[in-house]
Amino acid sequence: MKNHFTVFTYGTLMKNFEGYDKFMRHCRFIGKGYINGFLYHTFSGYPAVIPDEENGEKVFGELYEVGTDTMKEIRRYEGVNSFLTCYEERTVNVTFDGKKAGARAFTVTASREFLVKLTSRLVKYGDWRHFLNNSGRRRSIVT
Repeated sequence: MKNHFTVFTYGTLMKNFEGYDKFMRHCRFIGKGYINGFLYHTFSGYPAVIPDEENGEKVFGELYEVGTDTMKEIRRYEGVNSFLTCYEERTVNVTFDGKKAGARAFTVTASREFLVKLTSRLVKYGDWRHFLNNSGRRRSIVT
């Protein structure tokens, strides 16, 4: 049985955000990286990614190694399998340190992609931290 997971975070689970302090601060930081896709600021105020290997822009984030118990907590936090959120867990290709590796990420479900595109704001530069720092939306950053 696998006792750890590699997780790509691109929003509130990154360092200095609310989810990091709750779940990630004791996890092993692997490094910074990016996936190909589109990052959105959703109507709920949280980030959401629609992966797109072929046409996507760089979406920047952080890689962590997490244990089984932490992974269960993150799944609950992200609302996986809940009708109330737009997230699902999937494997994405992450580029970091000049190489590619698979990691788990919480991305928009296929059935909600149209709704997210219609009701959300595309985040320029694919960087949630940059977006919040330059839009006056500091709600999620822990100071």
